[in-house]
Amino acid sequence: MQVYSQAQQTVSGKVTDVSGQPMPGVSIIIKGTTQGTVTNAEGNYTLSNVPSSATLNFTFVGMLSQEVPVGNQTTINVALKEEAIGLDEVVVTALGIQKSSKSLGYATSKVTSEQLTVNRTPNLMNALSGKIAGVSISSLGTGPNGTSKIRIRGQSSISGQNNPLIVINGVPIDNTNFGTNPNNAGSDSSVGVRGGGITADGGDGLSSINPDDIENMTILKGAAASALYGSRAKDGVIMITTKTKGTHKGIGVTYNINYTNEAPIDYTDYQYEYGQGEQGVRPTSKDPTSGQWSFGEKFQPGMG
Repeated sequence: MQVYSQAQQTVSGKVTDVSGQPMPGVSIIIKGTTQGTVTNAEGNYTLSNVPSSATLNFTFVGMLSQEVPVGNQTTINVALKEEAIGLDEVVVTALGIQKSSKSLGYATSKVTSEQLTVNRTPNLMNALSGKIAGVSISSLGTGPNGTSKIRIRGQSSISGQNNPLIVINGVPIDNTNFGTNPNNAGSDSSVGVRGGGITADGGDGLSSINPDDIENMTILKGAAASALYGSRAKDGVIMITTKTKGTHKGIGVTYNINYTNEAPIDYTDYQYEYGQGEQGVRPTSKDPTSGQWSFGEKFQPGMG
Protein backbone atom coordinates (compact mmCIF):
# COMPACT_ATOMS: atom_id res chain seq x y z
CA MET A 1 0.00 0.00 0.00
CA GLN A 2 1.28 3.47 -0.93
CA VAL A 3 1.81 5.96 1.91
CA TYR A 4 1.44 9.71 1.33
CA SER A 5 3.22 12.35 3.42
CA GLN A 6 2.09 15.39 1.44
CA ALA A 7 -0.50 17.93 2.50
CA GLN A 8 -4.02 16.56 2.38
CA GLN A 9 -7.18 18.26 1.18
CA THR A 10 -10.85 17.67 0.47
CA VAL A 11 -11.83 17.05 -3.14
CA SER A 12 -15.39 17.21 -4.44
CA GLY A 13 -17.05 17.29 -7.81
CA LYS A 14 -19.63 15.77 -10.12
CA VAL A 15 -19.53 12.73 -12.45
CA THR A 16 -21.63 12.72 -15.61
CA ASP A 17 -21.74 10.87 -18.92
CA VAL A 18 -20.73 12.50 -22.20
CA SER A 19 -24.26 13.88 -22.63
CA GLY A 20 -24.12 15.64 -19.25
CA GLN A 21 -26.47 13.29 -17.38
CA PRO A 22 -25.44 12.70 -13.72
CA MET A 23 -24.18 9.23 -12.89
CA PRO A 24 -24.97 7.82 -9.44
CA GLY A 25 -22.97 4.92 -8.01
CA VAL A 26 -19.64 5.77 -9.66
CA SER A 27 -16.69 4.49 -7.62
CA ILE A 28 -13.90 6.99 -6.83
CA ILE A 29 -10.76 5.45 -5.34
CA ILE A 30 -7.41 7.02 -4.44
CA LYS A 31 -5.07 4.97 -6.62
CA GLY A 32 -2.88 2.61 -4.63
CA THR A 33 -5.13 2.71 -1.55
CA THR A 34 -8.48 1.39 -0.40
CA GLN A 35 -9.74 4.88 0.44
CA GLY A 36 -12.64 6.07 -1.70
CA THR A 37 -16.28 6.94 -2.07
CA VAL A 38 -19.22 6.73 -4.52
CA THR A 39 -21.36 9.38 -6.17
CA ASN A 40 -24.88 10.09 -4.87
CA ALA A 41 -28.12 10.21 -6.85
CA GLU A 42 -27.13 13.57 -8.39
CA GLY A 43 -23.67 12.31 -9.38
CA ASN A 44 -21.92 14.40 -6.69
CA TYR A 45 -19.12 13.16 -4.45
CA THR A 46 -16.85 14.41 -1.66
CA LEU A 47 -13.58 12.79 -0.66
CA SER A 48 -11.59 13.93 2.39
CA ASN A 49 -7.90 13.60 3.29
CA VAL A 50 -6.68 13.41 -0.29
CA PRO A 51 -2.90 14.00 -0.74
CA SER A 52 -1.98 16.54 -3.41
CA SER A 53 0.20 13.95 -5.19
CA ALA A 54 -2.59 11.37 -5.34
CA THR A 55 -4.48 10.17 -8.42
CA LEU A 56 -8.24 9.56 -8.38
CA ASN A 57 -9.58 6.55 -10.29
CA PHE A 58 -13.21 6.85 -11.51
CA THR A 59 -14.85 3.52 -12.48
CA PHE A 60 -18.35 2.38 -13.43
CA VAL A 61 -19.68 -0.75 -15.12
CA GLY A 62 -19.97 -0.29 -18.87
CA MET A 63 -17.92 2.92 -18.85
CA LEU A 64 -14.26 3.57 -19.52
CA SER A 65 -12.35 4.14 -16.28
CA GLN A 66 -10.62 7.50 -15.94
CA GLU A 67 -7.66 8.60 -13.81
CA VAL A 68 -7.19 12.24 -12.77
CA PRO A 69 -4.15 13.62 -10.88
CA VAL A 70 -5.26 15.75 -7.91
CA GLY A 71 -2.48 18.35 -7.61
CA ASN A 72 -3.87 21.50 -6.00
CA GLN A 73 -7.41 20.93 -7.30
CA THR A 74 -10.27 20.86 -4.84
CA THR A 75 -13.00 20.45 -7.45
CA ILE A 76 -12.73 17.68 -10.06
CA ASN A 77 -15.61 17.10 -12.48
CA VAL A 78 -15.44 14.04 -14.76
CA ALA A 79 -17.40 12.92 -17.82
CA LEU A 80 -17.16 9.15 -18.39
CA LYS A 81 -17.38 7.60 -21.85
CA GLU A 82 -19.19 4.39 -22.71
CA GLU A 83 -17.07 1.31 -23.23
CA ALA A 84 -17.73 -0.80 -26.34
CA ILE A 85 -17.93 -4.30 -24.88
CA GLY A 86 -19.50 -7.57 -25.91
CA LEU A 87 -19.26 -6.91 -29.66
CA ASP A 88 -18.53 -10.59 -30.22
CA GLU A 89 -21.94 -11.38 -28.71
CA VAL A 90 -23.79 -9.52 -31.47
CA VAL A 91 -25.26 -11.70 -34.20
CA VAL A 92 -26.96 -10.94 -37.53
CA THR A 93 -30.46 -12.39 -37.38
CA ALA A 94 -32.13 -11.42 -40.68
CA LEU A 95 -31.93 -8.75 -43.35
CA GLY A 96 -28.74 -7.40 -41.77
CA ILE A 97 -30.41 -6.79 -38.38
CA GLN A 98 -27.90 -7.04 -35.54
CA LYS A 99 -29.06 -8.15 -32.10
CA SER A 100 -27.41 -9.15 -28.86
CA SER A 101 -27.33 -12.93 -28.54
CA LYS A 102 -28.60 -12.61 -24.95
CA SER A 103 -31.81 -10.95 -26.12
CA LEU A 104 -32.77 -13.71 -28.55
CA GLY A 105 -35.41 -16.27 -27.67
CA TYR A 106 -33.96 -18.93 -29.95
CA ALA A 107 -30.66 -20.69 -30.54
CA THR A 108 -28.02 -19.28 -32.87
CA SER A 109 -24.38 -20.04 -33.59
CA LYS A 110 -21.81 -17.58 -34.86
CA VAL A 111 -18.82 -18.53 -37.02
CA THR A 112 -15.86 -16.21 -37.51
CA SER A 113 -13.77 -15.91 -40.66
CA GLU A 114 -10.80 -17.54 -38.90
CA GLN A 115 -12.76 -20.77 -38.47
CA LEU A 116 -13.33 -20.90 -42.22
CA THR A 117 -9.83 -20.03 -43.42
CA VAL A 118 -7.78 -22.14 -40.98
CA ASN A 119 -7.58 -25.78 -42.07
CA ARG A 120 -9.72 -24.84 -45.05
CA THR A 121 -11.39 -27.09 -47.57
CA PRO A 122 -12.52 -26.49 -51.20
CA ASN A 123 -16.11 -26.33 -49.97
CA LEU A 124 -16.10 -23.86 -47.08
CA MET A 125 -18.81 -25.64 -45.07
CA ASN A 126 -16.79 -28.85 -44.81
CA ALA A 127 -14.23 -26.96 -42.69
CA LEU A 128 -16.93 -26.53 -40.00
CA SER A 129 -17.65 -30.23 -39.61
CA GLY A 130 -18.01 -31.04 -35.91
CA LYS A 131 -17.53 -27.42 -34.81
CA ILE A 132 -21.16 -26.22 -34.51
CA ALA A 133 -23.60 -27.67 -32.00
CA GLY A 134 -26.70 -29.19 -33.56
CA VAL A 135 -25.35 -28.93 -37.12
CA SER A 136 -24.23 -32.00 -39.04
CA ILE A 137 -21.88 -31.27 -41.94
CA SER A 138 -20.36 -33.98 -44.09
CA SER A 139 -18.70 -34.10 -47.48
CA LEU A 140 -19.73 -36.57 -50.15
CA GLY A 141 -17.32 -39.03 -51.72
CA THR A 142 -17.50 -37.21 -55.06
CA GLY A 143 -14.19 -35.38 -55.06
CA PRO A 144 -12.70 -32.34 -53.34
CA ASN A 145 -15.19 -29.88 -54.81
CA GLY A 146 -18.27 -32.02 -54.25
CA THR A 147 -21.48 -31.08 -52.50
CA SER A 148 -21.53 -30.46 -48.75
CA LYS A 149 -24.40 -32.18 -46.92
CA ILE A 150 -25.76 -29.89 -44.18
CA ARG A 151 -28.42 -30.85 -41.66
CA ILE A 152 -29.49 -28.56 -38.81
CA ARG A 153 -31.10 -30.51 -35.97
CA GLY A 154 -31.54 -33.59 -38.16
CA GLN A 155 -34.07 -34.39 -40.86
CA SER A 156 -37.33 -32.44 -40.92
CA SER A 157 -39.14 -34.45 -43.61
CA ILE A 158 -39.03 -37.95 -45.06
CA SER A 159 -39.30 -36.76 -48.64
CA GLY A 160 -38.19 -33.53 -50.21
CA GLN A 161 -35.14 -31.48 -49.39
CA ASN A 162 -33.78 -31.01 -45.87
CA ASN A 163 -31.15 -28.42 -46.70
CA PRO A 164 -31.02 -25.08 -44.83
CA LEU A 165 -31.65 -21.83 -46.65
CA ILE A 166 -28.43 -20.02 -47.59
CA VAL A 167 -28.60 -16.20 -47.35
CA ILE A 168 -25.67 -14.01 -48.43
CA ASN A 169 -25.82 -10.33 -47.46
CA GLY A 170 -29.59 -10.62 -47.06
CA VAL A 171 -30.19 -12.31 -50.43
CA PRO A 172 -31.21 -16.01 -50.53
CA ILE A 173 -29.15 -18.03 -53.02
CA ASP A 174 -29.77 -21.27 -54.89
CA ASN A 175 -27.67 -23.96 -53.24
CA THR A 176 -28.96 -26.72 -55.51
CA ASN A 177 -26.45 -29.35 -56.54
CA PHE A 178 -25.05 -28.59 -59.99
CA GLY A 179 -25.63 -32.21 -61.01
CA THR A 180 -29.33 -32.17 -60.19
CA ASN A 181 -31.62 -34.25 -62.34
CA PRO A 182 -33.04 -31.78 -64.89
CA ASN A 183 -36.45 -33.47 -64.73
CA ASN A 184 -37.11 -32.72 -61.06
CA ALA A 185 -36.66 -28.92 -61.24
CA GLY A 186 -34.14 -29.07 -58.43
CA SER A 187 -36.88 -29.33 -55.83
CA ASP A 188 -35.14 -31.99 -53.75
CA SER A 189 -31.50 -31.04 -54.47
CA SER A 190 -30.81 -34.64 -55.49
CA VAL A 191 -27.92 -35.76 -57.64
CA GLY A 192 -29.87 -36.94 -60.64
CA VAL A 193 -28.95 -39.45 -63.33
CA ARG A 194 -27.91 -37.78 -66.56
CA GLY A 195 -28.08 -39.25 -70.06
CA GLY A 196 -26.19 -42.49 -70.66
CA GLY A 197 -26.47 -43.56 -67.03
CA ILE A 198 -23.85 -41.07 -65.81
CA THR A 199 -24.30 -39.51 -62.38
CA ALA A 200 -22.20 -36.42 -61.65
CA ASP A 201 -21.78 -34.16 -58.62
CA GLY A 202 -20.78 -30.72 -59.83
CA GLY A 203 -20.74 -29.14 -56.37
CA ASP A 204 -23.25 -26.73 -54.86
CA GLY A 205 -23.60 -22.97 -54.51
CA LEU A 206 -21.43 -22.85 -51.39
CA SER A 207 -18.50 -24.42 -53.24
CA SER A 208 -18.21 -21.29 -55.39
CA ILE A 209 -17.72 -18.95 -52.41
CA ASN A 210 -14.21 -17.85 -51.45
CA PRO A 211 -13.76 -18.36 -47.67
CA ASP A 212 -11.46 -15.30 -47.55
CA ASP A 213 -14.40 -13.09 -48.60
CA ILE A 214 -16.54 -14.03 -45.57
CA GLU A 215 -16.65 -11.70 -42.57
CA ASN A 216 -18.86 -13.88 -40.37
CA MET A 217 -21.57 -16.50 -40.52
CA THR A 218 -24.66 -16.89 -38.34
CA ILE A 219 -26.64 -20.12 -38.21
CA LEU A 220 -30.31 -19.77 -37.23
CA LYS A 221 -31.75 -22.99 -35.83
CA GLY A 222 -35.39 -23.95 -35.78
CA ALA A 223 -38.65 -22.42 -36.96
CA ALA A 224 -38.65 -19.52 -34.47
CA ALA A 225 -35.22 -18.33 -35.59
CA SER A 226 -35.95 -18.49 -39.30
CA ALA A 227 -39.63 -17.43 -39.33
CA LEU A 228 -38.87 -14.28 -41.34
CA TYR A 229 -37.92 -16.35 -44.38
CA GLY A 230 -41.06 -18.48 -44.36
CA SER A 231 -41.38 -22.10 -45.43
CA ARG A 232 -38.09 -22.02 -47.33
CA ALA A 233 -36.29 -21.82 -44.01
CA LYS A 234 -38.03 -24.74 -42.30
CA ASP A 235 -34.65 -26.48 -42.04
CA GLY A 236 -32.86 -23.43 -40.64
CA VAL A 237 -30.89 -20.59 -42.18
CA ILE A 238 -27.19 -20.04 -42.76
CA MET A 239 -26.58 -16.29 -43.00
CA ILE A 240 -23.28 -15.19 -44.54
CA THR A 241 -21.93 -11.63 -44.36
CA THR A 242 -19.08 -10.78 -46.71
CA LYS A 243 -16.24 -8.39 -46.03
CA THR A 244 -16.33 -4.70 -46.93
CA LYS A 245 -13.57 -2.14 -47.32
CA GLY A 246 -13.60 -1.13 -43.67
CA THR A 247 -12.85 2.24 -42.12
CA HIS A 248 -9.06 2.35 -42.23
CA LYS A 249 -7.21 4.51 -44.72
CA GLY A 250 -5.10 3.15 -47.54
CA ILE A 251 -5.16 -0.40 -48.82
CA GLY A 252 -5.17 -3.63 -46.84
CA VAL A 253 -3.57 -6.83 -48.07
CA THR A 254 -4.39 -10.29 -46.77
CA TYR A 255 -2.08 -13.10 -47.84
CA ASN A 256 -3.25 -16.70 -47.56
CA ILE A 257 -1.82 -19.79 -49.22
CA ASN A 258 -3.04 -23.37 -48.99
CA TYR A 259 -1.96 -26.58 -50.64
CA THR A 260 -4.00 -29.76 -50.97
CA ASN A 261 -2.71 -33.00 -52.45
CA GLU A 262 -5.10 -35.86 -53.11
CA ALA A 263 -4.43 -39.17 -54.83
CA PRO A 264 -7.59 -40.65 -56.37
CA ILE A 265 -7.95 -44.41 -56.06
CA ASP A 266 -9.61 -46.26 -58.92
CA TYR A 267 -10.63 -49.81 -58.15
CA THR A 268 -12.91 -50.15 -61.18
CA ASP A 269 -13.28 -53.82 -62.07
CA TYR A 270 -13.64 -54.08 -65.83
CA GLN A 271 -15.01 -57.28 -67.37
CA TYR A 272 -13.27 -59.00 -70.25
CA GLU A 273 -15.63 -61.97 -70.73
CA TYR A 274 -18.54 -60.56 -72.72
CA GLY A 275 -18.57 -58.62 -75.93
CA GLN A 276 -20.71 -55.75 -77.12
CA GLY A 277 -24.42 -56.35 -77.51
CA GLU A 278 -27.74 -56.55 -75.73
CA GLN A 279 -29.30 -59.28 -73.63
CA GLY A 280 -26.62 -61.81 -74.49
CA VAL A 281 -26.91 -61.26 -78.26
CA ARG A 282 -24.31 -59.61 -80.45
CA PRO A 283 -25.48 -56.41 -82.16
CA THR A 284 -27.05 -56.65 -85.61
CA SER A 285 -26.62 -52.94 -86.34
CA LYS A 286 -24.12 -50.28 -85.43
CA ASP A 287 -26.61 -48.37 -83.23
CA PRO A 288 -28.65 -50.70 -80.94
CA THR A 289 -31.93 -49.09 -79.97
CA SER A 290 -33.44 -51.33 -77.29
CA GLY A 291 -32.07 -49.09 -74.53
CA GLN A 292 -30.93 -52.00 -72.34
CA TRP A 293 -27.21 -51.54 -73.01
CA SER A 294 -26.32 -54.89 -71.44
CA PHE A 295 -23.51 -57.21 -72.53
CA GLY A 296 -23.64 -59.34 -75.65
CA GLU A 297 -22.56 -62.96 -76.06
CA LYS A 298 -19.41 -64.40 -74.52
CA PHE A 299 -16.12 -64.08 -76.33
CA GLN A 300 -15.19 -67.21 -78.30
CA PRO A 301 -11.63 -68.39 -78.79
CA GLY A 302 -10.16 -66.66 -81.78
CA MET A 303 -12.64 -63.73 -81.67
CA GLY A 304 -10.93 -60.36 -82.00
